[in-house]
This record gives sequence, C-alpha cells and structure tokens, in this order.
Amino acid sequence: MRFVTVRQSSEQTTIVNVDQITYLNHDIYGTKIFFSSGDNIVCTDDIDQLSEKLFGAREEPEAMLITPSR
Repeated sequence: MRFVTVRQSSEQTTIVNVDQITYLNHDIYGTKIFFSSGDNIVCTDDIDQLSEKLFGAREEPEAMLITPSR
C-alpha cells in the first residue's frame, strides 16, 4: 500500500491510497481521482502531473491504463 499527498485547493490537501484508485478524469473542474469505493476528489494538478505523482514513470500495466492518449 502506497500513499501520496495531492492538493485539492490552496487550502486543502488529501492523502490518497494509490492502490484504491480506479481511474483519473480531467474536465472543466480539474482532474478527478475516482476510487474503487465510488468516491472521487478533484485536484488542481493537470492529469499528466497527477499521473506522474501517483504512479511515477513506471511501465507497469496499472500506470499504462491511466496514461493519457497522445
């Protein structure tokens, strides 16, 4: 189990369990992290920055599923 700190706003930071992330989505509100529980949070980071922060530059299948298409 690995935990990462993500910023939701200038006043709010959340620590997330990377193993519980189902997918990421970016829209007009920001980048959303969706969890296997059905909950989600909105982050201020761009989806590429957040993906790098959460999963690093690893070439594991889980990271590849979240890597945005180019």
